[in-house]
Amino acid sequence: MLALTFSGRQQISLSRVPTPKVVHPGDVVVEVTLAGICGSDLHPFHEREKGIAKGCITGHEFVGHVVSVGRQAKLFGWVPEEELGLPEEQRCGLQGAQAEYVRVPLADSTLVKLPAEVSDEEAILLGDIL
Repeated sequence: MLALTFSGRQQISLSRVPTPKVVHPGDVVVEVTLAGICGSDLHPFHEREKGIAKGCITGHEFVGHVVSVGRQAKLFGWVPEEELGLPEEQRCGLQGAQAEYVRVPLADSTLVKLPAEVSDEEAILLGDIL
């Protein structure tokens, strides 16, 4: 899949990386339909924040659709094609969401199911609020 990856000071690359899979029972894999750029995404880009490894997929605000579900990610009854949003943080050692797909650990406590009447364009603006 294609993803935006951190390459160093003021360097972001479009990279081909492996498509994520469910690794842990609480994971959900999401096909990203929209990804935002938050001001906090720019901190490592401008070297105002350290600790992000080169090659890390950037971004923590996104909207997408569930494509696969771990056996314990059941609190909200996640099913494929369900629309959702998530304020994810790659600075916690996770890959970000500026990619075609993202693996979401602990999905039951981090994903937000979106009502059908909320468009992706509206939902992307809610990432850090939820």
